Amino acid sequence: MKIKTTWFSLILVLVLSCSGTLSFASELIIQLLKGEQVEIYKKGSLSWEKARNGQSLVTGDKIRTGKKSRLILVAKEGHKILIKQKTVLELTQLGPTYWEFNEATGRTSLKVAPLAAGQTLKINTPTAVCSVRGTEFEVAYENKRTTCDVYKGAVSFAHSFQGFAEVVVKENERSIIDPLVPPTKPQPIPEKERTEEPELSNPSGTKTEEIKDESSQPTPINATIKLEVETMQKEFANETGKDLAVSSSEPR
Repeated sequence: MKIKTTWFSLILVLVLSCSGTLSFASELIIQLLKGEQVEIYKKGSLSWEKARNGQSLVTGDKIRTGKKSRLILVAKEGHKILIKQKTVLELTQLGPTYWEFNEATGRTSLKVAPLAAGQTLKINTPTAVCSVRGTEFEVAYENKRTTCDVYKGAVSFAHSFQGFAEVVVKENERSIIDPLVPPTKPQPIPEKERTEEPELSNPSGTKTEEIKDESSQPTPINATIKLEVETMQKEFANETGKDLAVSSSEPR
């Protein structure tokens, strides 16, 4: 009887371990592509491959975009991510309690769904760590400088070197981190550079010009980009009959 009980206990532990692992499996779905230079490096792969709409991305995958190219990612948890041109982003951990991204270069805008107690979302650059709890913000890493602009909510902004104190960047504020320098005191985003985060779930029929090269522009999110994203959404809706709103069910 003792042997049977022991075997039963071992099997139960194994089943619970497997189910726990599966419950932690999460993904991001490519819902929209723009441009010809969007590539994915799948974990364990030997080369980059061209991205495609509807593709599922998991922990360990990497994304890179070229000039005039971008994509939108969505998670069933409600997070939406706009990866802009000339960006390299690694999906380090995809939930459900802990989300982490590594941005090697470029610009990434995030609209984070409210997180429950104990849940964390971070985006790292070579010089900074941004931690959020449900907000809209953008992180840019260019010329060894990390810029954090917050549009809704608040972001804990810290240097990757832990000897510096972190700052809390609030709505419509900006902080900057340079190498070996602590975060600047949050300041209001200049009016000419302040725009709302694109509402990815509300397509618009506004026609815009082609994507412009943003690499020399200090503005993190401008009106041209916002209208371009809205146009991208409409094109996707026309092609698939679906909008970009994240449903409560698992994306397919």
